[in-house]
Amino acid sequence: MNLNPGRLLKWSPAILFVLALAVFLVLFLRFQHRPVITGLDRLMAGSGDRLEITGRWFGDREDGSSKLYIGSQALTSTGILEWEDNRILARVPRSDGAVLVKVRTRSGTSRGVILGDAERFPEVDYGVWLPGAPYIEYADPPAGTPGELITFHGSGFGDRRGSGRIWVNRNDEASMLGMEEPDLSRYIEASTLEYWSDTEIRFRMPEGAGGGNAYILKGDYFSNPVSVELGDVPGTVLEGDPQRWSLRQEVLIDRVGSFPGNTLYLRIPAPPAGSGQAEPVVLDGPSAQESGLVRHNGGLSLYRIDELEPGNEY
Repeated sequence: MNLNPGRLLKWSPAILFVLALAVFLVLFLRFQHRPVITGLDRLMAGSGDRLEITGRWFGDREDGSSKLYIGSQALTSTGILEWEDNRILARVPRSDGAVLVKVRTRSGTSRGVILGDAERFPEVDYGVWLPGAPYIEYADPPAGTPGELITFHGSGFGDRRGSGRIWVNRNDEASMLGMEEPDLSRYIEASTLEYWSDTEIRFRMPEGAGGGNAYILKGDYFSNPVSVELGDVPGTVLEGDPQRWSLRQEVLIDRVGSFPGNTLYLRIPAPPAGSGQAEPVVLDGPSAQESGLVRHNGGLSLYRIDELEPGNEY
């Protein structure tokens, strides 16, 4: 058989394109199907306890390519009770403290999820480890696309947002235990908050999030990490110009009845900021000399008026 060099040269760009496309598809599918753990049915477990792990892309354990790691050791067949592509039921091996739970397949290794040792710390929870810190029980849903509503359920979030902030993983691959604080330069803040109470927070998944651990930062205290993975399909983000409102309020004091040497104190609140809003700003207020303003602190102004006279209005 004779090969025509000219013909081969003519088709070489197409051949190279097909090869490059095949390599891209292999790498793309490999990355897309890296296993993801979305939750454990318990935060702490002892040796021999049953542990249910939920997620996706756990693969087929029968061909030997998928393994479950609890700590540094891969579980054998006696430790695996059930294995499905989105669910694993296993018995916890003996360990010496908190460990990371991971699933490894041919496509890669999942992010680690913390499992505490109930035998070593029978009554310990994040609320005891970190007094005053918020505690997240779970995220619903455990995965979301940009713009999707995510809800944190837990306790200690605070009745009002105050200094509270939500941080979602951008590109942090580190596995942290206990009271280790995350590197916030590798996280992105969720700026769209729709609801905040002591036991529930609702926010929109921010653009640029990469999936992984998410935290509540309340004052100087980080919450425990909770896994919030990136969804499989592109999200939808609606953008618009921020709305600004201004209002004027006046207080009238009339029908005064008084004796000389009197003083009146008034505490006047300002409108509170809602979730996701910046703190209100006084655009044009009376001077302290004109109005008797004593102080303004946290949305509450204190005024003092001396020597009110009967029949006058203020």
